[in-house]
Amino acid sequence: MHYYQLEESRHERKNSNWIFLSLLKVATVACLLGLSCNIAQTYWKRKTFQDSFLSFSSKKSENTFFYSQERSKNSGNMNFYIQDFEPESKPNYEIEVPPSTPTLVRTPTSLNNPLHSNFLLTKRSVNMFDHPKILSALQSNIYYEDVLRICWGPQPNIDVYIDEKEVVGSLNGYLGHNIFSLDCRGYEPRKYRLIGFVVVMDMYGNLVNILDWGRLGGVNVESVSMMNTTTVLFGTERGAFHWNYINDQLVQLPFRADTHSLVYRETDDQYYGLYLDEVAAQNHNAQSAVSFDPYTGQTMWNFYYAASHFNYLSVEGDFAYCSSRQLNSLVKVDMRTNQVLWTLGGENSDFIIYNVGGNAYPSPMEKGLPSFTLPWGHQHKFQYLGQGYFSLFDNNDLAPERYMQKPWGTSSRCVILLVNEDTKEAWEVFSYLLGDSSKIYGGTDILPSGNILTSSIVEWVYPMNEDHQYHVNIWEISMNLQVPVWRVGFKGLNWKDPTDLQSPYSHLVYDPKNQDTLVPTGWNIYNVDRVYPTVLIDGLCLGQNREAGSFYIEFIPYNTIRTQSDAPGVAFLSFNGNMVAQKNFLFHKSWLSRTETIVVPDELLGYTQILLTVNNQWNDALTITIVPKELMACAVN
Repeated sequence: MHYYQLEESRHERKNSNWIFLSLLKVATVACLLGLSCNIAQTYWKRKTFQDSFLSFSSKKSENTFFYSQERSKNSGNMNFYIQDFEPESKPNYEIEVPPSTPTLVRTPTSLNNPLHSNFLLTKRSVNMFDHPKILSALQSNIYYEDVLRICWGPQPNIDVYIDEKEVVGSLNGYLGHNIFSLDCRGYEPRKYRLIGFVVVMDMYGNLVNILDWGRLGGVNVESVSMMNTTTVLFGTERGAFHWNYINDQLVQLPFRADTHSLVYRETDDQYYGLYLDEVAAQNHNAQSAVSFDPYTGQTMWNFYYAASHFNYLSVEGDFAYCSSRQLNSLVKVDMRTNQVLWTLGGENSDFIIYNVGGNAYPSPMEKGLPSFTLPWGHQHKFQYLGQGYFSLFDNNDLAPERYMQKPWGTSSRCVILLVNEDTKEAWEVFSYLLGDSSKIYGGTDILPSGNILTSSIVEWVYPMNEDHQYHVNIWEISMNLQVPVWRVGFKGLNWKDPTDLQSPYSHLVYDPKNQDTLVPTGWNIYNVDRVYPTVLIDGLCLGQNREAGSFYIEFIPYNTIRTQSDAPGVAFLSFNGNMVAQKNFLFHKSWLSRTETIVVPDELLGYTQILLTVNNQWNDALTITIVPKELMACAVN
């Protein structure tokens, strides 16, 4: 369906067409008489805009490209200047001067790194606007004119780059689904969010299912998380919701939660998130972490922290870990007493923090150094993973200085920390520069493959630059290779002039009523989560207990989703339809590796094949056939 078809189908609705044509006639006559021509000019400009897109092709294509190993560490000059907002005159929403054209180092044209000469990605393009739910949402949106002008195009608008071998790894050949909230925004504050969806996408860019925000009453959705293998959880201004993306069932929960963060913990059957009070609702600035009873909606625990701007909450036992964007830190709280036990990061950090090179970051409070010497700035999704590990998305933004100039430049990055709470020391054990200066949003999640899942919005869009033509990117980064092995780029239109498909343009605009002053336009993603259809098994090997004289199979199980507490699992061996061994265990909540073993009966060591089955609490079992004697020998500790 093209633009003009969508336009005609909308105006075929009862009484719409004759009213519009009558107004157009009046406006045209007024224009001919020398009066206002604004309405008539708006119509003809809009028609010209629609006609200019008739040549777009929605055909899907597949091509093979190479990626180079690195991307620009600093995507051009980031010293922006912002126009003052003058409400008496026509506002200039755009940042004045675009950065210089970024270096093409991740463009899929040629390979320049001999260390990874076999690093091959397949590119596939998908047209999101072919999906019937998206077409329906476009037709029924109250901001139809703006949606048509700003959000509808180009086609196809999604590019997927994938290295299947590196994405799958040794995880039984299973590819997951990706869950995220995708929205398109205008450049006027009163029309900030025009249209949005909760999206389930496979690894090739196919849309598995779509939830139109219109079903929620036109509210805003940001952070999403998985409650189980089929159910997505999120908070909105009008309530919190479950959405089963398999049967499309939508259930409203008996409480409201801030959009930044909402997770579920099965061990105590409570939801944990951020409280949607008046400040959070009006200023998008949550300052209270809470837990909710799932049946009554009653607040069971509440922790208030002034001027914090919480943007994520993770829990472990009796402790909550609150990510404070405003204070550039993570705060650990004892939920039994609400005592703050420590602060990691920011100007009041209790820790010595070492970068990936082993050098300590300076402390601004002790040495009087400027705030841009902080290890990270305005981070998102700072979370506790378990086993002493933490992760965060370092936006590297710190108003009013804007992006902090670091030795690597101003790029945002993914960071994993190993923290010793006793000695108050923290080490960056992983740091990856995305090449995008992403002012807001993002996350850093470890996948069962050991890769990193993240996303990034951009400040400037270069439509003619293959690497920097996207509004927002989803990435899967190989920690071993230090390269992206999967990327999804979402194209959009130039909000200033949608017919201009070549000139660079700002993805951020100036909003005088927003505390961040700069807000994104076009297409945006807050965070991304991953779900697998079955549990996963890795690290298979055959070991021997020499003292007992027995053999065992060693394996690493991964649940279908990340959880807020370790989840129950079971493994069993079977032969000829009979179970011969069983092992109960716990899946690691954050997909960190945890080795399990199951004893192999002596009488089965000589048989050709036995079955290993691993199952979770939702019965998403995986069964594989193994020959014990053909397994690799386990390493001896």
